[in-house]
Amino acid sequence: MNNPYLSIDKKYFKKELQGNFAVSMTDIINIPKLSSYFDVSFLKDNKIIFDSFEETKKMEIGIIMLEAYGYISWYGKHKYLNFETFFDSFGGENELNYEISKLKNSYYLDLNPSTYKYKIDYLPSTFLMLLLKYFFYSMHSDGKEETKYIKSTEVLTDINFNKYQYIKVDDNVEFIINLFKNWINTRHGSIPFSPEYGNSLKELLHEKNVMVKSSRVKDSISKFFTEIEETYKTVSKLKDITINIIGTFGLEIIIDLNIDNKDIKINLISEGD
Repeated sequence: MNNPYLSIDKKYFKKELQGNFAVSMTDIINIPKLSSYFDVSFLKDNKIIFDSFEETKKMEIGIIMLEAYGYISWYGKHKYLNFETFFDSFGGENELNYEISKLKNSYYLDLNPSTYKYKIDYLPSTFLMLLLKYFFYSMHSDGKEETKYIKSTEVLTDINFNKYQYIKVDDNVEFIINLFKNWINTRHGSIPFSPEYGNSLKELLHEKNVMVKSSRVKDSISKFFTEIEETYKTVSKLKDITINIIGTFGLEIIIDLNIDNKDIKINLISEGD
């Protein structure tokens, strides 16, 4: 079984922010300073998109909005961005931890990083732009109200296809289960350049000799999980496959796995013809 899916390097899966730099009529009404940047006659669907603005203008507008919505505050003579409230609202802390680690302690409030408040005027522009991408993605993303509806796919992948959700599946249990679901839903010959990948379970289940059917189904599933185990040695281990006969032609398939040192049981039922 030549599975091109298992050869994909996980480093190529990364989250991308898809949201637009945009302001709404509500923003403009609530924040009078914005009126000098925008002509309300350009409002479309109650938004003005300013993706094409230069970065300096984007940062100016972003800082005005962050201050207006309470994420930047005055302490003494300086304005500080509150990382704690920002990440609580817009996320990104895990992805931006490295950038935060490079910040100078001398620009934190009271020279203390535990305050989570940093002088906005000394925040590196590249880091500020990353923060603003999270901010505007959360505030005005086109996909903010998009409903997730894809639960499985016949395409071999471990990413979520829903709009603005193109992210790597990090949970190993979910990852292995998704591999199995995708394999079950993939027929031989349906994957370009890898015609042998997939399974023949649907054809096997039409076999009338239930003992032969049980043996072939068990062998097919066992080969799949054996390759998974060989590929992800420290993640997944097949413990056992039990096939129970139901009625005249039906099968109950019980797969016992150990994934990340957790015992996982998968139950499949085929009623037969």
